Amino acid sequence: MDESPGKMYALGAVLSLMAIVVVPLRFYARYHHRTPFGWDDYMTIPALLFTVLTGICIIIGASLGDLGGHTLVVDGVAAPDARTVIFQKVSYWTLLTQTLTFGFTKLAVLLFYKRIFRGSLFTVVVWTMIVITIIWTVAFFFANLLQCIPIWINWTGEGVTAENCIDETTMYLAQAWSDVFTDVAILSIPLPLVWNLHMPTARKIGLTCIFLLGALVVAAGVAKLVIFHAIAYGPELYAANFPLVPSNVSRSDFLTPVLYWPMVESSLGLLGACLPTYRPLFAGVSLESVVASIRSIVSLQSLGSDRSRINSQYQRHDDETGSQSSTAGVVSKEAAESGSGAM
Repeated sequence: MDESPGKMYALGAVLSLMAIVVVPLRFYARYHHRTPFGWDDYMTIPALLFTVLTGICIIIGASLGDLGGHTLVVDGVAAPDARTVIFQKVSYWTLLTQTLTFGFTKLAVLLFYKRIFRGSLFTVVVWTMIVITIIWTVAFFFANLLQCIPIWINWTGEGVTAENCIDETTMYLAQAWSDVFTDVAILSIPLPLVWNLHMPTARKIGLTCIFLLGALVVAAGVAKLVIFHAIAYGPELYAANFPLVPSNVSRSDFLTPVLYWPMVESSLGLLGACLPTYRPLFAGVSLESVVASIRSIVSLQSLGSDRSRINSQYQRHDDETGSQSSTAGVVSKEAAESGSGAM
């Protein structure tokens, strides 16, 4: 699929806006239900901040850099210019912001579980995942931050050696794989508890579907992992699975997905983390009530239309009556004047 700056603007703006909407709505739902704010809510604030920063980086990369554009390659070596350097800087900083977003979003979900479920074994499992998530976030944040020393090598590409840079490909893939694994593990934690609750099966299925909204994040993570693998193992594999590009031009759809798929995952992660908290906003709302409201609106519109039509008919009738009265008056006046003249 071809990439373009316009597509990058749309993704950066729309996905940022979605995150800006879902997090405040979470706090409003808590306030509306008079539920005290907790650490699970507070974790979504930095997650929102870093998601928006990622979106800003994408927009900057498209407007000032080569994100969604083309980079010339001469004899298999990139020929960087000022826009290429900006693209590399944006790529570097988004690695940091997306890692922090993933970490805070995972913590928000785990702390939400801890808030609503009880049980000694469950508490141990949740705290274990919290510790793993914190270690994961800190480790990959610094691995991305210090992948090359000094850090300016990350966007200039000058002075890259085995002594001052780690194996970036291995690190990226390790982060992508572990990201998917931790998401699947976190998603699975509440399911046994839900199915052990004493409630109708239909309600258990409903609760399961609510918690499985996080599957959207897993799907985005898997898509990101596929893209990372295709890019990591070289242009040959990428070209075999995606549109072919000229040998002397590095198309944006070779590296651009590395930036925007994590943005997709970040926004969907916040959406999945916040949706289960919206239930108080829809308390008492059912399919029947929605249908009844729609019917009421349609009936009112139909009634208004009927009244308007009746009023229009009455208006025409009054106009015709008035016109006839006016004509009769003019005739009577002319007859009187004629009679007076004759006299």
